[in-house]
Amino acid sequence: MEFLINDDVVLSRAPEGPLAAHLSTFAKWLTAQGYALTSIHRRVLLAACFSRWLQRKGVALRHITSDHPSRYLRDRARQVQPCLGDAAALRHLMEFMRREGVIAAE
Repeated sequence: MEFLINDDVVLSRAPEGPLAAHLSTFAKWLTAQGYALTSIHRRVLLAACFSRWLQRKGVALRHITSDHPSRYLRDRARQVQPCLGDAAALRHLMEFMRREGVIAAE
């Protein structure tokens, strides 16, 4: 079953976790920033995987910190070859979530 994030981004399953409700807004923001469609899809997919990881680790939205993306990428590297832009993509996600007031500023 496919899950529509917005008109341009479709995921193979519904997003889960504390960031799931904000992925559509994140995709719209990326579009407004001028990112290419393939880059938007890649960043939203990474954000969805990060959100699912946060849920598995029991991290609530209000407890997400700047340490979580690097911990996620370390865990993920055990199973998937890291991509060069993953750390930057998660930094952008965190900046977006802070700017939107979704997670606390540090």
